[in-house]
Amino acid sequence: MERERMVCLTLAALCAVYGIYQMIQLLRHRSHTADVQAVVMSVSSALPERVKRNNSKWAQVSYQVDGITYRPLERVQVPMAAVVGSHVTVHYRLDDPGRIAVFSRTRLAASAILAVVLLILGAI
Repeated sequence: MERERMVCLTLAALCAVYGIYQMIQLLRHRSHTADVQAVVMSVSSALPERVKRNNSKWAQVSYQVDGITYRPLERVQVPMAAVVGSHVTVHYRLDDPGRIAVFSRTRLAASAILAVVLLILGAI
């Protein structure tokens, strides 16, 4: 029982650290980024498409800022339902519109919730 408790508390601490990292990224880039609707140009999956569980889809996108079209080399994570031609929201850097700023409010919330749940399980 003590081992499971330590595992829960360790995982809670790791989730909290990851959440803090996401919060720092969010606060650091909040005033230096903007959102834009991007078009998915190509997609790839970490695992074969037929695998739905524990899979992720990454896309290369294209978007316009001030009449200039950008197609960054880095890929962004998109929903599994995304296909070529889909629209997704991306954050780009105001000082360099060709670079995507990678931070996620969803990952921040998920890590915070998971840290609290694991902390509760470890405390029981």
